[in-house]
This record gives sequence, structure tokens and C-alpha cells, in this order.
Amino acid sequence: MQNIRHVVGSVDVLSRSGDTPPAIVVGIKSEERMKDFTPTQVNEVPMSGGAESFLHFLKKELMPYIDKQYRNNSFRVLEGHSM
Repeated sequence: MQNIRHVVGSVDVLSRSGDTPPAIVVGIKSEERMKDFTPTQVNEVPMSGGAESFLHFLKKELMPYIDKQYRNNSFRVLEGHSM
């Protein structure tokens, strides 16, 4: 939770100063980081290898929802932390 606050604060300061355009920040809580953020299955890590499904969710569900609900443009940034 602390990282989203840092990102939102940074975007706020940068956009108010005119250094970046205003941005929509979306935080996604992962219930199983190892599954969501690893691209391949590793036998020693049972929940690994679900990144393709997570990316599918981002592309096919989340982004279309944001596009429909908010005025935005096609510029996108995907940022993560630690994995």
C-alpha cells in the first residue's frame, strides 16, 4: 500500500509543476504475487507462471474499462515493484 501512495504523490507533484501531463494511477492488489508476476512455471514454486493471465486481464479487461470510464489518451506506463 505504501508504494501506491508514493507513486500518486510523485505524479501529483510532477503534474502540478508541469513536468508531466496529468495521469490516471491505478493500483492493483495481487493476492498471489508469485503467480501474477512470473512468466514461467517453476516446479519448486507451485504458484508460479501466471503472468500471461495477469497481462491478459490488464489488456482485455482493465484497460478497456479505464478507456470507457475516463477521458485519456493512448500513452501507457506499466510500473511494478520488487518482482
